[in-house]
Amino acid sequence: MFLHVESKPLTGIEEQLQQKETYKELDEESSTASESQNYASNMDSSTAGAVKAPCAFKLQPKTDTHKLNAQLAAPYPLCQGQLVYQPCDLKDTQWRWRDGVHYRHEGWHKHEKPCKIHLTYQRNQQFEATMKAHPLAGPLELLVGVHGLEGPSKLVSDISPIFLNKNRIGQRRCGIIKAARGDGTFLDTVKRLQEFVEKNQDRVVHHSLIPLVICIQTPWMWKVLGRSLTEEDPVNGLVSDAAHGPWVVEDLKSPPDVNLGILCRYPQLDTCLDFVLGWCICTAFSRALLSTIQVH
Repeated sequence: MFLHVESKPLTGIEEQLQQKETYKELDEESSTASESQNYASNMDSSTAGAVKAPCAFKLQPKTDTHKLNAQLAAPYPLCQGQLVYQPCDLKDTQWRWRDGVHYRHEGWHKHEKPCKIHLTYQRNQQFEATMKAHPLAGPLELLVGVHGLEGPSKLVSDISPIFLNKNRIGQRRCGIIKAARGDGTFLDTVKRLQEFVEKNQDRVVHHSLIPLVICIQTPWMWKVLGRSLTEEDPVNGLVSDAAHGPWVVEDLKSPPDVNLGILCRYPQLDTCLDFVLGWCICTAFSRALLSTIQVH
């Protein structure tokens, strides 16, 4: 935000008072005198360009000069060809102030976009093995190595260059922990409880994990919407198949104990799962096609 203030020349106390009023107005506009100076100070950064191999594969160049020279001197492992560096003279400019950042990028890149760095299956397995070997280690410890009796453990940065960023390590670490603990939803709890009952049938005295079907339609709605005949062609009616996050478990969408004829007859159903902790009601919708819905 740029403010232009015009005033006649003042001297002495009047000038000081005028400056205080001007600073107060700038503060009310979320831009004090110091912030306006910070807004004027910018930060420029140049783009890195790209590295192209003879096999038309684009690489991300190293930002350090010595590492870039070493990267260009070594042959590319896939085609054993010489790498060619494509520089880029474009610059990015950022202005920072209290309310945010203004970013400006001028010009067009003359080189092709480098490929993103992704983990291979083997490297992903190596990171998971290192993570499971030290489950209590944080991202920084995994980056520099976990200290042990025989010295630091294997560095995750040796697995792939993308693990030089500790934020990337923390992201992958949280994903592994979340996958081990489950998604934490209601259906995940029910599924684990069902697996426990199946594995310990000789010890479980009684359980009530039987799915029930409850129709929310009144008898008058049954009379209006329900039909005893099967329509061969699609007809208009209530059709809902919007099962998103809560129904991520495939085997819980259509319980085997529920009659499919009932599911096709009533377009909107409530699925209730009753277990020892009480009644937990979750709304679900029929997955029947338009050709099988028996409604007007």
